[in-house]
Amino acid sequence: MARPAGRPRYDTKQKLIAAMRELLAERGYTATSPKMVLDRAKLGQGSLYYHFTGKEDFAVQTVRTLMDRSLTILANALDADDQADVLDPDDAAAARVDAALTGLFDWREGAALLRLLADPAASQPGPLADAIAVWVRALRLLLTQTHDAQQPGQTAAAADAEQHLSLALGRALLRVGSRSLLGPVPM
Repeated sequence: MARPAGRPRYDTKQKLIAAMRELLAERGYTATSPKMVLDRAKLGQGSLYYHFTGKEDFAVQTVRTLMDRSLTILANALDADDQADVLDPDDAAAARVDAALTGLFDWREGAALLRLLADPAASQPGPLADAIAVWVRALRLLLTQTHDAQQPGQTAAAADAEQHLSLALGRALLRVGSRSLLGPVPM
């Protein structure tokens, strides 16, 4: 019997990645077990190892999905032209970048990046650390391109992007740390 037309089936791999995205944002890599992911996705153990070779492979593929989503979120926020009139265009551009980054870290994708950056196991040399580094470089590149588009001819675009990203990450990590001390983070 043919499946009716309409919304495509949400496959097992997508369910697993969605569950892992949520848990990485809530708990980080070390505190997330494969069993937790399976429970969240309401799937059996065989489904995890059918699609992934292990927890690290699973996390790497999830990080790639998170990266794509975070770049889309950030690009959309940077493209939004909802800033109030500001006398200094440099200040307006900087404020827009800061607001976009702050907004990103309020999303699940940004929260997952923060948890991964703060997780010692995720920073050990290997495929997961490499995937996280690619994610951060991609964010930096997007910010550099945005800065170049807003202020053509500026040679400091990469330095400005690095400064904005570093400051936003630092502020967001401090927020996560203070929330951890105060109790669970609402998502």
